[in-house]
Amino acid sequence: MGEPDWMAAANERLAVIGPSDTELHIGRQVTGERYCFTLHITERGATVAAGITDATVVLECDQATAAALADGSLSVQAAVLSGSLRITGATSELVDAGPILAPVVDALGDLWAAG
Repeated sequence: MGEPDWMAAANERLAVIGPSDTELHIGRQVTGERYCFTLHITERGATVAAGITDATVVLECDQATAAALADGSLSVQAAVLSGSLRITGATSELVDAGPILAPVVDALGDLWAAG
């Protein structure tokens, strides 16, 4: 069973992201979806890969929440406060990750919702 098409497209878009001094491995699990994935940001750049076994922090939600987060109609803060987004693992890694994640979010755009 191969990766979904959106994952290959995501890796093509992420190829423009340069290396990072800060290493992040952020998993995403959407309830009821067939695939989960991990976003890796390392000294080699950014990639996504199937599975969350090597993620150090995991974001978990349902499909409606994932879509609302992706299109900007729901903030991460509101999703966490309402309980619709659960964050587990090394959550402290996300505290200063905004500047690192911003170009990744820009590169993925509409693909964020597809995963």
